[in-house]
Amino acid sequence: MPNHYTTMAICSPGYEFDCDDFNERHAETCFCSVVRPMPEPVEQVAAKSYPDGTKEKDRLGVKQDWHDWAKENWGTKWGTYDAKAFPLGGDGSPVLIKFQSAWNAPAILDEIATWLQKVGGFEEVAFVGFDPYDNSVSLLG
Repeated sequence: MPNHYTTMAICSPGYEFDCDDFNERHAETCFCSVVRPMPEPVEQVAAKSYPDGTKEKDRLGVKQDWHDWAKENWGTKWGTYDAKAFPLGGDGSPVLIKFQSAWNAPAILDEIATWLQKVGGFEEVAFVGFDPYDNSVSLLG
């Protein structure tokens, strides 16, 4: 099963948006971490299993490791990565921001949309997803 699900945000800027500047500042940004940061203690707990069947989190006496927390809070194990903005041209100068995540789109797209509106000055944000497992395209959100 392919891991790298692609989400595309089609954004309506209220002004001339600088894709190059966005790419310089946010290409390596995990949007999930920005809108819902992983607590540092959880981030330090490895998603490790031992031969006796115990897990690192059990040995440390904690409820969640980073993997459990990410799945529960972001809906994906790695957050987002490989972000890039592209001008789409035409009237209104729409912008496409694509990013990837593991398995599926993050479950917190509404929070990511709010963040994109704030940092990008976008009036509207709509999401489309591409699933490499079955080559399907879906409207999200």
